[in-house]
Amino acid sequence: MATEDSGMLDALMKLVGSYLPDAVRDLGTELEDRLRKVPNHLNEFGFDPYGLSLEAAHRMFLPVAVMYRSYFRVETFDVDRVPEGRVMLIANHAGQLPFDGAMLTMAMLLDAEPPRICRSMGEYFLPRMPWLGTAMARGGAMVGTPENCVHMLDNDECVLAFPEGARGMNKPYTERYRLQRMGLGFMRLALETSTPIVPVAIVGSDDQQPGIANLEGLGRRLGLPALPITLGFPLLGPLGMLPLPVKYRIYFGEPLDFAGDSSDDDITIQQNVDAVKETIEAMLARGVRDRRESSSSGSSDPAQLRLAHSAVHPGDGGVPGGLCGPRGAAAVAARVAHRCLSRAHRAGFGGRDDPGRISGRRHAIAGHADRGCARALGRRGRRRDAGNAVGALLRARDPRDRPAARRTRDRRRPPDR
Repeated sequence: MATEDSGMLDALMKLVGSYLPDAVRDLGTELEDRLRKVPNHLNEFGFDPYGLSLEAAHRMFLPVAVMYRSYFRVETFDVDRVPEGRVMLIANHAGQLPFDGAMLTMAMLLDAEPPRICRSMGEYFLPRMPWLGTAMARGGAMVGTPENCVHMLDNDECVLAFPEGARGMNKPYTERYRLQRMGLGFMRLALETSTPIVPVAIVGSDDQQPGIANLEGLGRRLGLPALPITLGFPLLGPLGMLPLPVKYRIYFGEPLDFAGDSSDDDITIQQNVDAVKETIEAMLARGVRDRRESSSSGSSDPAQLRLAHSAVHPGDGGVPGGLCGPRGAAAVAARVAHRCLSRAHRAGFGGRDDPGRISGRRHAIAGHADRGCARALGRRGRRRDAGNAVGALLRARDPRDRPAARRTRDRRRPPDR
């Protein structure tokens, strides 16, 4: 009977797969290849000691991979910093629903070399929900008990934990990108197993479902740690649980090794936790700053983001020194001015219908572009570079200001009487 049910399920999956777009089928093939490369210890039935099944994981991960590539358009930075062997990923938590954990899991599976399965530590109430406990085990997640975490780390697994818990995930939108109090359990486990900690900053999850309020008392009566009220939930019902298509950026920090005894007093452990928290806060500030600069310059290319960062924040240790200084500022100013000029021409500030009126409109174009450069550079001391870049672009766009055209215009001008 079980064999017949399995055959019917395989036939149904093949039927559904035949109607999928080519891009989704290609992503499914890539995901299957990445899962085969994951180091696992499977038994003869295809399960690992924690209940992970590669076939079930492929079916569950495919929709998540589509969201990773097409919906949230995730970018990862410095994922190669994650060491091999046992490691603990500690990240900020937000977004009302754990899409940030799913995206971080996909980042380690699709972008890390070699691919890794993130062993997420879930809340205690999750296995009590119908079907969710089995689905967690088939996808590699476990309940976040100390015994489970220690057993996984002793077997050189990659463990993912959110020390903020529901405090971070269900915080209101006014507290976005502000870390809440972190628990001490992950640090005691890292000290007990001598596991390096990789801090991770996730930018974008705080904006996917802006929270208005959190009815914790009513949530506890329903057996939930919180009951958040968002812009769409419960007004739109289940549809309100769908996150906004914000862009995710995931930053991986350098591994942190801590020395000490896991049985130390809370004050000593809290000092180590504060060090991890400060590292994640600095990475979040960097990610929010990069996002703001990319939206100003209209580019999400990491190289251009580093160039913009070096122009606005010269001397930053995380940016190559060759990109700092006036040249970097002028390059950013020129790029932003070019976009502002294009918008100004489309808005009607300039045109080809009457060349004689172009010079009169140059003042409006210059003001529009200069304001855009000033917003992008963010410092008054850089306005000179912005002005020089704007002037160069205006001279290049207005043929009357070119040297050859200027000489011709002077010869044609009638003498003064």
